[in-house]
Amino acid sequence: MQKYKYPHPNFLKITNETNINLINKYEGISLCNIECPDLEIPLLPYRNDNKLIFPTGKFKGWHTHVELRKALQLGYKIEPIKTHYFTKNFKPFKKFVNDMYTERMSQKYEPMKLVYKILMSSLYGKFAQKLNQSELYFMKGEDREKVFNFLDYNYFNKCERYKVDFIKELRYIDNEGNNISYPLISNVTDTENTKYPKFINPIFSIYTTSYARLELYKLFEKVNKVYYCDTDSIFTDTELKTSYDLGDIKLEMKVKKGIIVKPKFYYVESKDKKEFVKVKGCRNLKDYSDFNDLLKTKKNVYIKFSKFKESLRRNLNFNEKILMEKIIDIEDNKRIWKKKFNKNELQKGKAISIN
Repeated sequence: MQKYKYPHPNFLKITNETNINLINKYEGISLCNIECPDLEIPLLPYRNDNKLIFPTGKFKGWHTHVELRKALQLGYKIEPIKTHYFTKNFKPFKKFVNDMYTERMSQKYEPMKLVYKILMSSLYGKFAQKLNQSELYFMKGEDREKVFNFLDYNYFNKCERYKVDFIKELRYIDNEGNNISYPLISNVTDTENTKYPKFINPIFSIYTTSYARLELYKLFEKVNKVYYCDTDSIFTDTELKTSYDLGDIKLEMKVKKGIIVKPKFYYVESKDKKEFVKVKGCRNLKDYSDFNDLLKTKKNVYIKFSKFKESLRRNLNFNEKILMEKIIDIEDNKRIWKKKFNKNELQKGKAISIN
């Protein structure tokens, strides 16, 4: 955000010309037919069955021009279908990032450093914020009438614009012995809500993500082996130049041994005997013993407090302790593997090929 230029939203042009020159000359996004060669680590993502993969083969999708230009260097074949391009660029975040980073470095206490870090790293996501389409209504008086007005709108217009979920009901038997269900609370979603806040401008978020991905890919090209990578990190056998300057990488640890299962699911032990466990969606995993038990049982059992809506839905007391059991899948479906996962065997995955 500090280093690179961004497309200027006020200088947008749209064309259906199949012109690769627009991609080479201007920043923007294009819908393209894409053919990826047999790369070990492909560059361009593709959403397949609601999961994001980085495949080889032939596919179609929207991508930023900055990534498409890099893809052409890697041997991709690209045929534009529709292009949104911007004739002017600028650096909207440079001063903000510099100011926030200066403040962060000047703080004496870690909690305050964290505040500035969050302010810096969370800004770009606001420009692609999802619409807040749901509202909670307590079914009394005017609120109750509003909900039934939504249902009437659907009925008279023969549509399903408003989705109404009754998440708690009062059930009783009347004097005539009939079972009566009276809605107390409901969740209403306007599926056609197009009232975007003025600050939403997704091109900023899209380009920030693309720039970050390209920074990571630069590291792939510098090292001998990539054992694992995440959004902002890489496990490799090559020692890289590090610093604590803004935008540079730092050395988190030198790994003595580890088990990498799949994205955001691994255990490592550093050379100074410190253990680190990361398993997305799981709790209370502290060391190798916990991690190994998870691999054996494929279950994560923990105690949590029930949240407000969950308590209403399940007829629980608010903040009641409940026992949770989560079933864990230890097979990775984002790359191709010759065998099932085995913690004692290092395997090399291959990119999924699609057509």
